[in-house]
Amino acid sequence: MEDTNKSKIIVGIILGIIAIVVIVLLCLKGCTKEFTVSFDSNGGTEVSSITVKENESIEKPANPKKDGYTFAGWYYYDELFDFDTKIKEDITLVAKWVDGDNRLVLASTNINLLENGQEEIEVLSYPEDLTINDLVFISSDESIVKVDSNGKLTALKSGTVVITVKSEDGKYEEKVTVTVNQKQEEQPSTNNQEVPKTNNTGTSKKPTGNTSSSTKPSGNSGESSNTKPSTPAKPTEVLADGVTITGGNSVDVGSQLHLTANVTPSNATDKSVTWSIVSGSDKATIDQNGNLTAKASGKVVVQVKTTNGKIATKEITINSVKPVYSIVMIPECIEVDGMAPQRYTFKVYKDGTKTTDYNKFIYNGVEATPRSYSIVTEAINREIKSVSIQTSTGNYIATVTYEEIKKC
Repeated sequence: MEDTNKSKIIVGIILGIIAIVVIVLLCLKGCTKEFTVSFDSNGGTEVSSITVKENESIEKPANPKKDGYTFAGWYYYDELFDFDTKIKEDITLVAKWVDGDNRLVLASTNINLLENGQEEIEVLSYPEDLTINDLVFISSDESIVKVDSNGKLTALKSGTVVITVKSEDGKYEEKVTVTVNQKQEEQPSTNNQEVPKTNNTGTSKKPTGNTSSSTKPSGNSGESSNTKPSTPAKPTEVLADGVTITGGNSVDVGSQLHLTANVTPSNATDKSVTWSIVSGSDKATIDQNGNLTAKASGKVVVQVKTTNGKIATKEITINSVKPVYSIVMIPECIEVDGMAPQRYTFKVYKDGTKTTDYNKFIYNGVEATPRSYSIVTEAINREIKSVSIQTSTGNYIATVTYEEIKKC
């Protein structure tokens, strides 16, 4: 009987331990935190949010689409998001777009490396008629930087090269400027304080995940008034190591194009830049907010420069807006020996406004110029609906309309 009671007690203890273990496991499972990654497509097609467990990463969703634009990546604040990042809080990623659809888009057009350093050119988007394997990578000087078929860069010595990324048929092409600097001896750091990243408004970037602060609150803390507060370490200055320009590649005469300067790294202390036009200043102007105003057709080269001298340039094509010419034929009565008493004068309009902005046009074999504003003829063919206008910028087709013939 005594052995039976002992057996029952042992079985009870074992069952109790099992029950406790099950409860603990269920509690741990239920206590696992989950976070939501939301996607702001910024005017593009909708992308569903993703729920993820704490400290896990997510797969990159399919690229959204937006008419007239090419997708240029998901950004968290002003930094291209790395999809290997472990998620520690709810975050929202925002889509970035560049003008023009079906384009080849790279993550950066300026890369800085140290000697013997390596980095891969990241292709954010490519035209639908290509695959990533259709791209070729060419270095302008392989003695400075080598590049393999996958876009992996290897820095061999100091200098600057241009890497051309293009489709095999040459239809699509982008360029990356790679600067290689000599290695310098690392100096021991005297300041371990982390510099907060900043977004494009200048405010501190919220870090991913919960962080605890060792900084004590101001006010009464219960400490002795004789305790001297420690002097905070001076934040380390982070210099800009590069800058790129994003925005459209073309604009029409009379229109404006907004360009954006992207300073790297994202936590650079000074992100201020200076805009200028280094070629074609007679064709466009640009203000210090990156707004380019097109004045005449042609090509201009825009430059942006950081405070510490990092430079990026971008060529912009300014398209001429094709004018619309029209001609109104106006009949008048006039006495002319040997001819019917009828004359047509004409008015030339450019974009709806009367103009003399043309060299000549030929109507029924008669050449008209700004110095000769009338055509006298015995029979004008009213069925002619268009004529060729010759101007200093090219030839254009002008529509012809007629007013009713007067009774003389």
